[in-house]
Amino acid sequence: MKPVSPVIPHTDDLEIVYARRQQQYQPLPVIRTERLMMSRWQLTDEERQHIANGGDLFICCIHFGNGLQPIMPIAASPDRALEIMMETDREIGGGGAT
Repeated sequence: MKPVSPVIPHTDDLEIVYARRQQQYQPLPVIRTERLMMSRWQLTDEERQHIANGGDLFICCIHFGNGLQPIMPIAASPDRALEIMMETDREIGGGGAT
């Protein structure tokens, strides 16, 4: 699995990249608001087949000994994923994209 850019097509101007110059990490393109950030991941053929066969997806979060941050996996088209993110941002009281 690898991160994909653009996160949402035609929103390149909203995208930022975490860990762009940190060799120990893979650069992570995201779109973010004050409270949320969303990345997009491309699965390998093997991963797609695993899920198509009913396999599970495991999410491993690195927390560095601090509290766990909430996550919200989204399985949708890019446009719908952005819509879900923005709806959630409004529900929790956040602002618009930064």
